[in-house]
Amino acid sequence: MSESDDVVKATLAGTNSKACDPTPEQLKFILSKISESYEDAVKRVNEIRREAYEHFPYPCVRHFTFLKLAMAAHPAYPTVIAAGKGGNTLLLDLGCCMGTDVRKAAHDGYPEENLVGSDLHEEYLRLGYKLYDDESTCKINFFAADIFDLDLEENTNAVDSPLESKAIANLHDIMGRVTHVYAGLLFHLFEEDTQAQLARRLAILLKKTPGSIIFGRHEGRDEPGFINAEKDRPRFGHSPESWEKVWREVFTILEGEEFARDRLRFWTKLYASKTPMPDFPNSKWLFWSIKII
Repeated sequence: MSESDDVVKATLAGTNSKACDPTPEQLKFILSKISESYEDAVKRVNEIRREAYEHFPYPCVRHFTFLKLAMAAHPAYPTVIAAGKGGNTLLLDLGCCMGTDVRKAAHDGYPEENLVGSDLHEEYLRLGYKLYDDESTCKINFFAADIFDLDLEENTNAVDSPLESKAIANLHDIMGRVTHVYAGLLFHLFEEDTQAQLARRLAILLKKTPGSIIFGRHEGRDEPGFINAEKDRPRFGHSPESWEKVWREVFTILEGEEFARDRLRFWTKLYASKTPMPDFPNSKWLFWSIKII
């Protein structure tokens, strides 16, 4: 067995802190979706990782983060799943990579036809179908899109009629119609001003009705400032306090000061990484959610 096979085995078994380190529940999900055979699952994961790394030599590929059930580990997740089971909802995973998180949401009871996974790179979506071998059966709508193509001046009034995900062709189709937006490991890729523009676009997608939620996680800091750059790209890390300020300013612009003051419930928490990757040995993770009340 090659060294890389050992890494995959350790990843699946939850014994490698440099990789994905899944819990027993995560391991059970991975094996159930990829193959009942442990050896076959290891082989396919390793093949997909190798192919992905040829296109995207990023830490999330190098350390098998694309297997991690990050959305399910978020404190807002049970609320989101429960709401999804009630129907007439839409969940978007923006920057979904290979789509592991939204497949887990479907597995946990969120209707597949109400799930959308979007990533900038269509190749990730193709690899996701290959990893899970479900292109002909998966009802989740996956499509490539650039969130920064959204027009900030476009009308975002919500439409109350049900919208199944397969009817969605692009992000413009769901402006003001998404009940749940998840953004994992996305914001920390950018500098401060770009993060604010990204937050505004996510807020435009959100349906402004009670119960709607935007939630996610990314690298953060005790005090706002620059974090380690990948390939010399400037990246900014917010503190819990500065992150809440970003969103209050975004919703003030979009919905007015009264809405931003009275209709938003924030939750933020900064965690030190229990299993830091070699690329980011001192990383801290900012978990957060914004709920319309």
